[in-house]
Amino acid sequence: MESVNLINEKINDLDTDIPVIVTGDFNFTEDSEVYTEITSNGLSNSKKASIEEPYGPEGTFNGFQIDQIAHHRIDFIFVNQRIKVL
Repeated sequence: MESVNLINEKINDLDTDIPVIVTGDFNFTEDSEVYTEITSNGLSNSKKASIEEPYGPEGTFNGFQIDQIAHHRIDFIFVNQRIKVL
């Protein structure tokens, strides 16, 4: 949670007209408290913010089971309102 707090603090220090993109292997899922916190400060999950229907696998982590489809998303691209996701 501390990392997300630091990210949110940095975003709050920026001019509101600046486009913001935050990417990473966050190791949390959309149903976690940390995800809720990072999206409570004006950032949106780019996959959900996309104007066009996203394509590709839903998951980004499968426990290193290369023979299984990944169902859990732990890698995200977050954007603020200044970014238009196509």
